[in-house]
Amino acid sequence: MTELKAIIFDMDGLLVDSETVYYEGTQQIADEFGLPFTKETYLAGLGISDEELHLFYHKLYDDQIGYQEVERFIVVSYAHCVTLFQAGRAQLKSGARELLAFCHEKKIATVVASSNSRELITLLLEKTGIFNQFQAIFSVEDVHRAKPDPALFLAAAKHLGYDKESLLVLEDSKNGLIAANQAGIPVIMIPDLLPAPADVPVLTVLPQLDSVPAFLLKNYQFGDD
Repeated sequence: MTELKAIIFDMDGLLVDSETVYYEGTQQIADEFGLPFTKETYLAGLGISDEELHLFYHKLYDDQIGYQEVERFIVVSYAHCVTLFQAGRAQLKSGARELLAFCHEKKIATVVASSNSRELITLLLEKTGIFNQFQAIFSVEDVHRAKPDPALFLAAAKHLGYDKESLLVLEDSKNGLIAANQAGIPVIMIPDLLPAPADVPVLTVLPQLDSVPAFLLKNYQFGDD
């Protein structure tokens, strides 16, 4: 049985219930701009970098309101979402605190690898009280491309210094699953706003973070055993 040395966590939609806040905040500003933005629009851009998301918005809306107005929409909606996060609107996902305590007990290293900016990763982890639970944080600023490119997970794996089979990724998005597979690191899917895709290999799909410790106890060894 493999000894589990470290877990690489996604953040948005996995540790922190931020995707719903992103959607609601962006929807409010889109309505103010008169843009045909829906939840399906938001989901179409889920799990990509800010740069790619901005290109997506320009492709959708430049012909309707012009490039400069789309740029203003991006700035205003981002600022509004940050305000919501600063107000504590994004809560920890169920089981997050307990899973991190389990990792500490079993001497499993924990790092974050997120396509978000370091500024927002820090804000959300601090607001939810778990910032100090991670040995390292890898953000979109640390790599040449965000997920589904494997660069974030490869950077985290290099930092940890363990064999990839002794690592585990926890993800909630298809792009994250693709990135983990391309990095050669086993991955568990915990769906958030979208169901688990059928076309990307995973170790298992679990309903929430509360279910992870039992799966780990059944399938891995630990350094304290």
